[in-house]
Amino acid sequence: MPDYTHSTHHTHHTHILLATLGGQPQIVTFTLDLLLRESFPISEVFVIHPKASDPRIQHSLACLRAQFIDNCYQIDGHTISCRFDSRTLRLNNIPQEDIVDDVGAVGAHETIYHLIRELKQQRQCIVHLSVTGGRRIMALLAISAAQLNFKHTDYIWHIYTPEVFRQQANEGAIMHASPEDDVRLFLTKESCYGPRSYKQKHRY
Repeated sequence: MPDYTHSTHHTHHTHILLATLGGQPQIVTFTLDLLLRESFPISEVFVIHPKASDPRIQHSLACLRAQFIDNCYQIDGHTISCRFDSRTLRLNNIPQEDIVDDVGAVGAHETIYHLIRELKQQRQCIVHLSVTGGRRIMALLAISAAQLNFKHTDYIWHIYTPEVFRQQANEGAIMHASPEDDVRLFLTKESCYGPRSYKQKHRY
């Protein structure tokens, strides 16, 4: 049984999960659960998303907030302290509905870049970036922003979910996966100083 509050993974730093979000909120909790089971002491979760005027984004945020009531999170019969927060993509400080052109892409990249920079410079934390959720362009922009800010202690993660279980969990119908569901976590960035790879097995 993993220790969800103590770990050998740089415990003198705060570990934060930063995830791109679309209409599949379970991606965030699947990833968080897998990281916690690997003894990464995640204590905060940030999601980045377009403006929550889209009902699917609203639903995703509601599903996730329900998982972090009073900054507590349930995993495998245990309760840990974990804070949840969200950031909206912005262009000239105006929330973005979507990324539809070059200008929108610049705004999204700047939003993600400044959030990562804030976390790294002001908080001195270790960032676990999850790029499975949301639009493909948002994931690519997040990876680009991470490459400019990450150190060798930071991570970029992706998850693979088998097709049958992916359909069962669609749009947050199931928010936690058991080991038997065969959801897999894998690293997509070896080192910020070496070559980076982005392998895609499955996207929601």
